[in-house]
Amino acid sequence: MKLLRWHVMANAWLCLVNYPLTILVQSVSKSEEMFFIMELLILYLLKILIQFVSAKVRADIEHPLFTSNHSTIKELKEKIIKKGDSDGDETLAEGDSD
Repeated sequence: MKLLRWHVMANAWLCLVNYPLTILVQSVSKSEEMFFIMELLILYLLKILIQFVSAKVRADIEHPLFTSNHSTIKELKEKIIKKGDSDGDETLAEGDSD
């Protein structure tokens, strides 16, 4: 778990400090390294994707029952909604007959 947290911190440091600073230095130096800047932008987007996936994996590892609990809550919510809809239909039908 410590390795995953270190990985997240390293990726965050790269995305928030290193890549923008490198892109800024490259643009200020007026070098013709446009491919390098584009490569950094692609790496930046890939790091964001990796952060998203690793956060999901870390959450599943830390809380293994979250997914099953979440699906159970969804099923219960759907049952309540269906029961509420069927009760509402009966009250409307009773009101129409009067």
